[in-house]
Amino acid sequence: MKKIGLLLTFLFLSVVFVKAQPGNFDPEEMIKRQVEGITEACDLSEDQVTKVEAIIRKSNEKMMALFQEMGGGGDREAMREKMGEIRDEQTKEIKAVLTEEQAEKYDEYMEEMRQRMRQGRPGGPPGGGPGM
Repeated sequence: MKKIGLLLTFLFLSVVFVKAQPGNFDPEEMIKRQVEGITEACDLSEDQVTKVEAIIRKSNEKMMALFQEMGGGGDREAMREKMGEIRDEQTKEIKAVLTEEQAEKYDEYMEEMRQRMRQGRPGGPPGGGPGM
């Protein structure tokens, strides 16, 4: 759960940082990078790519709505907790689309992303951003 919290914190801070720089935040590009990273790591089929993209899009929309609802500030702990719930739901839904072998690769991929964040290199999938 701690790892998910770190991941969510990074995602939240990334969104805040990019949002603070007008013209740089492209949610579609972020979704594309996330899907590409997972696709490469897990060798997804076209059908799986479509499903994973829809799951990530839905989660991102929920997180953005939450961020706007809380005015970009407010109770950060409550926001982090709610974002954690959204991320947990996303992970569960993505794993339901994957085979057992792909789910293991997905876990490895997510751990690699967490390690990159801890090392101060928010690389994420090719092109940047976390793959969550």
